[in-house]
Amino acid sequence: MPPTFGASIKQVQAFAARAAHDDEFRELLESDPVAAMKMYDVEIDEEDIPDKRKIPSKAQCAAMLAVLLQYDHYAAGEYDPMAIWHLILFYGFAMPLVPTAEGEVGAAR
Repeated sequence: MPPTFGASIKQVQAFAARAAHDDEFRELLESDPVAAMKMYDVEIDEEDIPDKRKIPSKAQCAAMLAVLLQYDHYAAGEYDPMAIWHLILFYGFAMPLVPTAEGEVGAAR
């Protein structure tokens, strides 16, 4: 069965922070990754996890967390299906006024 992922961006950030700074959590990731991932709404089958595994270093996890935090301001945004209409109106109605060929340049003046 493929993994299922239900974590929010905040959960992903919390996971990365613990992987970067929490020694007990890092030990759990090594010894029982299924339980560790389940804490963050990620379901993985035991047979899908390789026997030989090594979690990234604390420094690598901290670097991943820094990248995740750069995009934190997007997490507060809400999806608005009507927002695309502003782009459609702009490109659909305003852009035809832009000359696209040599012969049209004179007509646009």
